[in-house]
Amino acid sequence: MLNRTTERVLAKLGLQANQVDELQKLPVERLLAAIDNRGQGAAAGGPLVLAPVVDGRSLPRDPWDPTAPEISADVPVIIGSANTEGTFFASPDSPLFSLDEAALKMQLSSRYGQATDKLIELYRKERPHASPGELYFLVTAFPSDAIAQAERKIVQGRASVYMYLFTWETPVEGGKRHSPHTIELPFVFDNPGEQPEEVGNGPDLQSLADKVSGTWAAFAHTGRPNIPGTPKWPAYDTNVRATMIINDEWKVENDPRHEVRLMMNSLPVRTAS
Repeated sequence: MLNRTTERVLAKLGLQANQVDELQKLPVERLLAAIDNRGQGAAAGGPLVLAPVVDGRSLPRDPWDPTAPEISADVPVIIGSANTEGTFFASPDSPLFSLDEAALKMQLSSRYGQATDKLIELYRKERPHASPGELYFLVTAFPSDAIAQAERKIVQGRASVYMYLFTWETPVEGGKRHSPHTIELPFVFDNPGEQPEEVGNGPDLQSLADKVSGTWAAFAHTGRPNIPGTPKWPAYDTNVRATMIINDEWKVENDPRHEVRLMMNSLPVRTAS
């Protein structure tokens, strides 16, 4: 898969396999255009898989698989996801935004098989007015990887883990992207006013930024993400699974989407072909 990704990127840049050194001479704009994942469907070869490569030297092993890294075992972790991560990667005119019921089932069945109908049922119970497109992005954003990382960190027993789910929805593009990948970052770094194309320019942005950036700063300083004005954030464990739901209003929810998590855990591992 990684070799095919390299070949595709080089082909888009008009380079041969023996011209890798030429990459250093290209303008950054051309490189970014070549690795742009948005809207690349099956006809284009599917989305590019861009990831670090375990080469046994610079990266001796996968940092989180099959266990959490020993080098940082005593360092606390804050980890989480946005509610509809995948909307970030879809082009504005992607058909995924306008799926009908049949297309929703077809798209999800290729990933979740016989679990598809039940997953749709569970999310529709939570979001009864969601469109099929929104349901697609909700299901595919379930943070199985983040939960697995948290569980592996907990096994070490040497530092706390704090889990969040960011559900605040951006109003840009008519709200179609809901809670996309990276949407929490303008609030974490306390600069939503600098990124209106991502978060809009509503009057409540700074209030949320104060809480999010304050919480992250407290975590960086003390290892605990607790500040005045937000609910106490318990450490995550495999019994209670306390998760901070972050929106204009914050709340702690234990094992959110419990049934979905159990279903995801029961699915066979699907590897990319």
